[in-house]
Amino acid sequence: MPFAAGVATPSDIERALTYGANTLKYFPAETSGGLKHLEAMAAPFRHLGIRYIPLGGLTSSNFISYFQSKDCLAIGGSWIASPDLIAREAWDTISHNCRAAVSAVQAIQPTL
Repeated sequence: MPFAAGVATPSDIERALTYGANTLKYFPAETSGGLKHLEAMAAPFRHLGIRYIPLGGLTSSNFISYFQSKDCLAIGGSWIASPDLIAREAWDTISHNCRAAVSAVQAIQPTL
């Protein structure tokens, strides 16, 4: 079963490695120091091929920087479909947010 252990510190990464994990959830990303912290924390482990999925605090304003990081496999963000938007059944807004995110990614990687 696919599993991504949550990490916020190098010690967390070390523990995840003991269980054979090589895809890790970096959470909460922004309050843990953001992309700068992730890249510094990941540096000593890059030779192991570990990839991260940052979650927590990503927004329409900052997700592209995470997406561009060679350390990140994927990203997650509730700004696209927040609990409030879902509760209000704001499907048009959610669709707009999805299209905007895809467009932003395609602007930097047109082949996607």
